[in-house]
Amino acid sequence: MCFSDLAYYPFPFNAIVDEWRQRGGHAYELIEPVDGYVRDDHDSRHTQARLRFHPGQIANALIADWLWRRLELDHPSFIGAVNPNNALIERLFGDQGGYGRGVFLANFFGKSYQKKGR
Repeated sequence: MCFSDLAYYPFPFNAIVDEWRQRGGHAYELIEPVDGYVRDDHDSRHTQARLRFHPGQIANALIADWLWRRLELDHPSFIGAVNPNNALIERLFGDQGGYGRGVFLANFFGKSYQKKGR
């Protein structure tokens, strides 16, 4: 690995929220509150309570899809070639509904997020 194999993308939460809203969702559906409200008495600039949160399951799936799409466009060499044995594997074992790209998202958005050749 060399430094040309690294890329940085800022946390795309605003883009994810926008995409989710365009699909009829609400921003609150994308977060998992943790730790509740936290008061930071150690920093006089931030004495007000604030809510801490993590992206929820839906947000994480959307973020992963966003990142995959960006890598496909910006750095396809990071992803590598499609496995030439995919057709044989699917013929031998069938579509087991595993963790293929978009399986989770398809439950929310329909077939538009199903596998696209990878």
